[in-house]
Amino acid sequence: MNIVDGKEAVCRIEDFRVHYMTFDGPVKAVDGVNMEVYREETLGLVGESGCGKSTLGSALLKILPRTARMSGKVYLEGEDLMSKMEKEMQKLRGAKIAMIFQDPMTSLNPIMKVKDHFTEMIRTHKPEVSEEQALEMAARALEEVGISESRLNDYPFQFSGGMRQRMMIALSIVLRPALVIADEPTTSLDVIVQAQILQLMKEIQSHIRSSMILITHDLGVVAEMAHRIGVMYAGHLVELAPRDVIYYRPLHPYTVALLESVPNTDINDMDLDYIEGYPPSLLNIGEGCRFADRCPKVMKLCRDRTPPDVQIDEEHIVKCWLYADSFEEDEDNASG
Repeated sequence: MNIVDGKEAVCRIEDFRVHYMTFDGPVKAVDGVNMEVYREETLGLVGESGCGKSTLGSALLKILPRTARMSGKVYLEGEDLMSKMEKEMQKLRGAKIAMIFQDPMTSLNPIMKVKDHFTEMIRTHKPEVSEEQALEMAARALEEVGISESRLNDYPFQFSGGMRQRMMIALSIVLRPALVIADEPTTSLDVIVQAQILQLMKEIQSHIRSSMILITHDLGVVAEMAHRIGVMYAGHLVELAPRDVIYYRPLHPYTVALLESVPNTDINDMDLDYIEGYPPSLLNIGEGCRFADRCPKVMKLCRDRTPPDVQIDEEHIVKCWLYADSFEEDEDNASG
């Protein structure tokens, strides 16, 4: 058992990096991420497209393309995942760590019956389980997500998008994994079905006592679901804090700008705030803060050196020179 700050850390990530090797050089998609996921916690990961959220989630299961190079440490219930060979990871996927993929329309095999999806996964991880027992486990998992046992003989194309996502959730929890990674689990669903799926995920997580990493663009979803929120930008985890701190007392200039860019539903305020500029290319990116070119508080130091992870308090970390003890403002630093 790994205890951090009095809490049981199901997953611990240390100086984790994922670089995609290309002919033009390495694309630093995830670059030096440190964080823990606690028992029964939902950790939300937010940020712009291309910031590294989905790459990080897939990397934890080691299901990245061959061009990816990973380094650092990932401990899942004390086991070092980065030291595991592919055959060892196959035993862990689904059993200890599972993923709910972004698009249920394409994540299920259209020519396999529902029961075959379940029996294949269950018996792969638990070969001692008979087919009859596997079907019983599948029926219970489907019942937990509100699907009748009678649908086991149906094919995925016979289900709606929302029902397929329920199936994906059932597949992810049938073996009671310690950690579930949900990558944009409601993206392709309408608002009503989205709310139902989010409520279902909450209930299931509480029932099986699992932890969850929820990857999403939707700040409303993490406000509803997450206990803590990690904000990613250009491969860096720039801020990590409890949900209320992120929403009401954010520190990193990017987090502040991201929250301010959420459209205001008040018809008296029609101005739309946005973050000027574009994220940097992650190909052969240099030193310095990756938000520097878009930051309203940029200093010379920000362009020259990568900011450290600054511990603000027990649960609040921000990657910014504005809060580093070692930073001493002078005339050279006062302006970017």
